[in-house]
Amino acid sequence: MQNGNREVDLLYISNDNGSHYCWIKNLDHFLGSISKFCNRRFYCRRCLHGFTTQELLTEHRPYCTKFDFQKVTYPEEGKNDILEFKDYHKISRVPFVIYADFECYAKKIDVCHPNPSHTSTTRTTKFEACGYSYIVVSSNSKYSKSPVVYRGDNAVQHFFENMIKEEEYIQPN
Repeated sequence: MQNGNREVDLLYISNDNGSHYCWIKNLDHFLGSISKFCNRRFYCRRCLHGFTTQELLTEHRPYCTKFDFQKVTYPEEGKNDILEFKDYHKISRVPFVIYADFECYAKKIDVCHPNPSHTSTTRTTKFEACGYSYIVVSSNSKYSKSPVVYRGDNAVQHFFENMIKEEEYIQPN
């Protein structure tokens, strides 16, 4: 709701005894109270997505207004136990898809214990890529290939080098 140039956020509460509107003085604080984040968040009034900085929210706004709201519907309990995609007319065909998967091994990290009086995150494990696999899928059989599998050192760098080669192969001359 807008009041002149100022936006007013209202919360509608209802129960068996009636209903009531409550003024939300600070939407960021209101939505932040239900968040797991300790730092301040900046929320989009349209989609209620939270951002870590005002700049990120400002960059998000032009994109958010381009799309319609989504309506989420859930199957009724006990009525239909099978969830399946039926809206095939909403699919966007793309000429190429690359499905990729990395394999990693967990490497334990030696750490010192943090100060218990301060919130912090302590990493105890580092995941290092040791291999990957990918497959290029295309409606044009010229571009579809057998799966590529790599195991060895510098797996991430090797993967990106292969992605650049795939891009060069796919790009029209």
